[in-house]
Amino acid sequence: MDQRYPDIGRRTGRGGTAVLLAQVLKLIIQTAATAVMARMLTPSDYGIIAMVTVVTGCVGLLKDMGLSISVIQSPEITAVEINSLFWINIVIGLLLTVEGILLAPFLAMFYGKPEVRGICAILSISFLINSVTAQQSALLQRNLQFRCLATIDLASVVVAALVGTLLAWRHWGYWALVASLLAGQATALPMVWYYFRWMPGRPSISEAARHIRFGGAATVGGLCAYIVRNLDNFLLGKYASRTALGVYSKAYSLLLLPMQMLSGPLSTVMLPVLSRLQDDELRFRS
Repeated sequence: MDQRYPDIGRRTGRGGTAVLLAQVLKLIIQTAATAVMARMLTPSDYGIIAMVTVVTGCVGLLKDMGLSISVIQSPEITAVEINSLFWINIVIGLLLTVEGILLAPFLAMFYGKPEVRGICAILSISFLINSVTAQQSALLQRNLQFRCLATIDLASVVVAALVGTLLAWRHWGYWALVASLLAGQATALPMVWYYFRWMPGRPSISEAARHIRFGGAATVGGLCAYIVRNLDNFLLGKYASRTALGVYSKAYSLLLLPMQMLSGPLSTVMLPVLSRLQDDELRFRS
């Protein structure tokens, strides 16, 4: 018999302030790591990574088909629904990983850069890693476990910065950036499972139908926004040099970094909090 999903998970306290503090520390760490690594890597290294990430980032929007957002905003959710969404995420992650590996040689031919093939294939592993933590992360956010989320986020940034800096110092070139991206995601995986101790059960696709409908609409909107914001990087990668793309993409990301650090904690806190008030019009307006 189906049952309402309880607020389970390892509680370590709540607080949007923790998220904001983590963002400030992230800004300092990422800025410092970028400054150090930029002295050891070349614009060409950043450019070749940007060629791949502009495509994998677009594909990555499909990693949970908006199911995480649906979980966060749902007034009620059952254990069977969570089980179903978890396994759907795993299947999507596997499919996207295979798709990324198969896409790699075609992307290398499109750009005319053989290095792209290996980078794309390796970075495709991130789709599977993210799929394993998607539902637990969404439930931590739904349960307002902001300190847990801030700790995971900050630890991922620290590990990514350390790995990237060390490998750049060891002259790994653009592979230092690849390793940095994967190291951050791999760090988050066990931490999410530690803070949200839960084992998935049997799925029921029919129970997940409403989340799939909601998530599909959210995914389409996200894809459109992503294409508009990143089409310039895609075209520069095709028609300009990877050095030019490296300078452009890194300068643009540094420009947006402070704004992302502000919008990140706001969206993390506001979405689950306002979702809990969606049936209380007076408190919602207030």
